[in-house]
Amino acid sequence: MAIGRAQQRGRPFSLDRLMQDDLAGLRAGARAGSGPASDEERASALRLAGIGELLTALADAERERLRRNQTEAEAAAASLQTLIVAGFGICLLVLILALMYLDRTARAHRAIQRRVMDLNRALEKRAEALQAINKELEDFSYSVSHDLRAPVRAISSFAHILEEEYGAALDAEGRRLLGVVRGNAERMGRLIDDLLAFSRVGRQALHREPVDMKALVEEVIAAFRADSRDTLRARFEVGDLPQAFGDAALLRQVWANLIDNALKYSGKAEQPVIRIFGGVQDDGWAAYTIEDNGVGFDMRYAGKLFEVFQRLHQGQEFPGTGVGLAIVKRIVDRHGGRVRAEGAPNQGARFSFLLPLDADGNEA
Repeated sequence: MAIGRAQQRGRPFSLDRLMQDDLAGLRAGARAGSGPASDEERASALRLAGIGELLTALADAERERLRRNQTEAEAAAASLQTLIVAGFGICLLVLILALMYLDRTARAHRAIQRRVMDLNRALEKRAEALQAINKELEDFSYSVSHDLRAPVRAISSFAHILEEEYGAALDAEGRRLLGVVRGNAERMGRLIDDLLAFSRVGRQALHREPVDMKALVEEVIAAFRADSRDTLRARFEVGDLPQAFGDAALLRQVWANLIDNALKYSGKAEQPVIRIFGGVQDDGWAAYTIEDNGVGFDMRYAGKLFEVFQRLHQGQEFPGTGVGLAIVKRIVDRHGGRVRAEGAPNQGARFSFLLPLDADGNEA
């Protein structure tokens, strides 16, 4: 400003002093009467003129200060308005970008959901088609196996009658050929029986109930001992087994097939030993294991063990149809479990299966 803040603060004091001097001069003039103006009166007039000039200068300075303050306020207001408009514009831009991103994300999510729904529908249709095909194959195999059962048994029976009644009339080659017919008919009969059993596993309804697995294993072992008529050389070591929750008849078939498999492939050992044990795993599964000291197998072919008609050894060496372990897997699968096999050539084999505990996560 033209007049500094210090000058402005000093002016009220100068003005007050001049006014007091003028008043004193006026009182003195009033006492002296109406004579010619004295030097004091002229000095008072000059002071009054100085006061007027000072007041005019103060008013001009104040007007200038107010004008500058107003200019500064208007500039600050304009800056604030510019900042507000710019901030609003930035916020609006961010909001538009966010809405665009959300819209694009939502559209992409909806597209993914539609794709997933389409894939699920396609998978459901394919699963239904596969189930229908599997059912047709099961029905076909069951029907064929059932229809073949009678003629195969007839062949076996007539070959047996022929051997008994007319065997003496046949030469050695005739008797050998007749034995081949009987042997193949019996093998075909066992194969048909196993196919029927495999088909029944898929068709049979599950009757779930608590099952004492240790008692079930001991019952199966007792049945094998009774059938073998004291020719069973294997030593069984049965440990603790957790109870299961499942179909007792089907689980009995699982143990029968696993024990029969262990007896078959450990039969050539000097002292066959079959160990059966189990326990509850930390992940909530009941585990059951059977291991033997038999011929074992190569782990490269472990995946084939549970397939129908898949065998890792020659039939002449170890008889069988290749269906027993497939039945084991199918029964365990129907119970919601898993099977696995471990082994090494000439070092025995170990078969394990896992079953879920009951719905409360406890042993049945």
